[in-house]
Amino acid sequence: MPVTFTRRNAKNNQMDTNDPAMNHLLSPQVYDLDQGNNGTFTLHLELDDNQLLDKELRAQLVDTFYVTPLQSTNDATLSVRVRNSSALDYEKLKQIKLRMIAKERTPSVGHSLRFNSAELIVTIKDANDNAPQFSQEIYYGSVSEVPIPGVMVAQVSATDIDDGIFGTDGIRYTSLRGDIAAALSLNPITGLITVKNDTDFKDSKNSVYFDREQHTQHFLIVEARDAAGFGNKNTVQLVINITDVNDQVPRFLQSSYTGRIYENQKRFEQDLILSAVDDDAPNTANSRIVYSIVNSSSPFVSHFNIDPNSGRITVAKPLDFEAIQGRIADSRNISFKVRVHDHGIPPLSSQVPVNIMVFDQNDNAPVFSKSLYTKSIPEDVRDGSMVVQVSATDADHSPANSRVYYRLLA
Repeated sequence: MPVTFTRRNAKNNQMDTNDPAMNHLLSPQVYDLDQGNNGTFTLHLELDDNQLLDKELRAQLVDTFYVTPLQSTNDATLSVRVRNSSALDYEKLKQIKLRMIAKERTPSVGHSLRFNSAELIVTIKDANDNAPQFSQEIYYGSVSEVPIPGVMVAQVSATDIDDGIFGTDGIRYTSLRGDIAAALSLNPITGLITVKNDTDFKDSKNSVYFDREQHTQHFLIVEARDAAGFGNKNTVQLVINITDVNDQVPRFLQSSYTGRIYENQKRFEQDLILSAVDDDAPNTANSRIVYSIVNSSSPFVSHFNIDPNSGRITVAKPLDFEAIQGRIADSRNISFKVRVHDHGIPPLSSQVPVNIMVFDQNDNAPVFSKSLYTKSIPEDVRDGSMVVQVSATDADHSPANSRVYYRLLA
């Protein structure tokens, strides 16, 4: 009688790829009712030739399973076990077809070695052996330094090649860490990162989170876990750029500026250059500044120009010291203000006082009160007697240049 299996196939054998123990698979019984050596048979396993497997994977699976016992007489209950589970990868192969071969050890009289076979289908169960993988190595986001609560900052996305809750469907974004994480919300399902709705950004304590003038970038870590947030984890870096808002008023580097110039001159004694800075983002409209002279009631403002880009004040037309109202002194002052403003929307500006010290030049000659003085004196006039008194004035208005000295010329 030939060797015979009680069942020609065995299905629904499931194997956990994450179980390091020797997995036992349900297998049928085999029997040969011949007597003595004629009833002795050997057992072994083969991969089903009809299963489409690449060469490398087939080679890995050859020694994955083994059967016990290897030999029996009359009947045996087969036990198929796993020798090496490293080749069992659910993501590569979800089902394996094995063929159990029972072969007579000794041929019956008049017969060649007879054999029989049965199919064993092994279904691989998925194990949570893969961590979520983010779609990018680094994520970038941006937010205004004066953000609207609830506005989107960035969105991360991860996948997991495991199935079910161990796979992409079970991914939860579980943690957001970094210096501004307290001001952000992370949606555990979608990976969407937004500005918290409950943050009062008008409060000085919270406004520092997004102050671009303190930090232009922030580096955070986003964590994702599978198994509904309780399984394997992975992290990714999130870089948030803070976009500028025109919230910085241009400021002059000095509280006031002073220039010195002599009348009739077209250059200051030293260059008069005003300097201002704007702490908003460099090379943007918010930080690009322009200088201008503020309209003033002083009639002398028109004597000056200012370069709108450099802040350098130059003389448009020379000054006349004597035309400037004031007491007799070495210098007289002209005061006005300069404004600096940026190109933001709306533009912000500030002003600074400028004082010009104008010094007198000796540009006026003394003038006698008469063009001719005449006087008759007797021939016997006494020595030291007064003959005539002359008078002259000088139009210069400084003490040194307006003082008049007299002498006689032969």
